Amino acid sequence: MNAKLIILPILILALCINNGPLMSFFSVPALIVLFAVFLFFYGQSFYAFIKKSFLTLTECKLFFIFLLWIIISYFILLFIGNGFSIGRFLSATIFGYIVSMLFCYFFGAFWAYKRNTEKMIQLIVIIIYTILFFTIFEWIVFKLKISIGMNLFEGITGKSLEKMIAYKTMKTIPRLQSFFAEPSHFGWFLVCNIPIVLKIATSDFKLFVNKYLNFAAKKALIPFFYFVLFCTQSPINLIFSIAVTGIYFVVNTKIKFKKFIKYSVLAGILLSIFGIILSRIDLSESFIYRIIVTFQSFGNLYMLINLEPSLATRIISYANMVIIFIKNPLLGVGWGNLSDVFVHQLMHSPLPITFELKDLLAMPKAAVNPAILYKVAAETGLIGIGIFYSSLMAIFIRGKKLVKNYSGLTQGFVEGLAFSVLCYMFLSVYDSMLYCHYFWFIFGIVGGLYLKVKNEKKDII
Repeated sequence: MNAKLIILPILILALCINNGPLMSFFSVPALIVLFAVFLFFYGQSFYAFIKKSFLTLTECKLFFIFLLWIIISYFILLFIGNGFSIGRFLSATIFGYIVSMLFCYFFGAFWAYKRNTEKMIQLIVIIIYTILFFTIFEWIVFKLKISIGMNLFEGITGKSLEKMIAYKTMKTIPRLQSFFAEPSHFGWFLVCNIPIVLKIATSDFKLFVNKYLNFAAKKALIPFFYFVLFCTQSPINLIFSIAVTGIYFVVNTKIKFKKFIKYSVLAGILLSIFGIILSRIDLSESFIYRIIVTFQSFGNLYMLINLEPSLATRIISYANMVIIFIKNPLLGVGWGNLSDVFVHQLMHSPLPITFELKDLLAMPKAAVNPAILYKVAAETGLIGIGIFYSSLMAIFIRGKKLVKNYSGLTQGFVEGLAFSVLCYMFLSVYDSMLYCHYFWFIFGIVGGLYLKVKNEKKDII
């Protein structure tokens, strides 16, 4: 078998599950090896494909304009005396934007353009299942306290072993996080994938040739997916998931009545299972309690700090980032410069400070992990945020137009993919995974499929 056909899926799987320090963009050697292997096999054709993409796809032109803007704005900031370390800027630009975002986008587009579409969908499902199945390993390791497994988990997620043992007390349902640094990040990742999962699982078309594998993969996907989402115990992501799922079924009114009844019964069974689980645990130690106290403290920030400090930390952090944006509306503070500016803003904040933020201020080198919207707004200003979200909207519009050029399973997948882009945009108000390789990879699939259709001389509606 051709080595290229073996190495590419392995590279894709490795790229899409590396959401922790083990292989994240912070781990420069790992990425260099990954990309060097890819370029060794595909360098020349990949370069030609990138040129073709820039000439054809609006979003690619916007990506390039955004890159120019963060470079130009940096030098303007230097000129007016608000500059910062060139090393920090280059690190954020090269390893953050170019490698973790642009390269992953073009990697996904190139793969979708070159490979069979049905096999592409199969690999995406395998990636999702791999991320879900890792939670079983995670739960077993911490339930049985297997030291080797816990050390491996620590290396993948970056959480210190002592913190993780305390974090997963096992008095309640364990907070699952798979390959992600935090359960809330994992929950956000799952919510953004809901349209894709529902489109694939509810499709009448075969996913795999083997009928037993096809049956198991499609029937197990929805209950397994939502159970793991529940076990992230992230209140806000649970609310988001209910909203996204509800909107999905409202939009997809073509779903047959029989199928609607079937999934309603499935939802009832899942809710019953969750109810039984909740009845056996102490609510005061569960995330249900966190939802209750959040509503109780609505409108009272001081009460929220005492009862739900994690959410309070996010609200206070994001409010301070909005203040930073208001102070620097045109240029922002510079790409990669938010951490230092945020710490300075926090020290002079008119808002109360949570214990988590006090710990952040006590660190010699604070690392801020802001939600996508506030990071882009604070670091690049109005112009940058306009360009960035225009590129995401261009991907969504292209995906919606592309749907009419396919049928069967591929049509459902492309439609789910387009709405996942929309979920990413709306949920960027809350979470912080700007550099998540998986999402930029699947966003690239939209562009690659478009170029494939165009190359086959089909009429793109």
